[in-house]
Amino acid sequence: MATGEPVEVTFEQTITSVEPVLGGVNEALYVAPSWIDLQVNGFGGVDVNSPVASGEAVAKAIRMMFASGVTRFYPTVITGSPEDMTGAL
Repeated sequence: MATGEPVEVTFEQTITSVEPVLGGVNEALYVAPSWIDLQVNGFGGVDVNSPVASGEAVAKAIRMMFASGVTRFYPTVITGSPEDMTGAL
């Protein structure tokens, strides 16, 4: 909350309630904004600029980014031969 007091957030697909916490607080748990990666050429050993990167490999990289706290990213294509750049797209 804006007051700095601890709250309990209940959610399913969206937040359903925010209530003050009464009693003990587990300070290891918190809600924070997600990360936005402004330049992604690859992740988790997957080179998304490879003209032969499969859709499955790219999906794996995306899942790994999401698991690390990145929820939005900007995929980028690095400078290369016209064929490689077209393949990456």
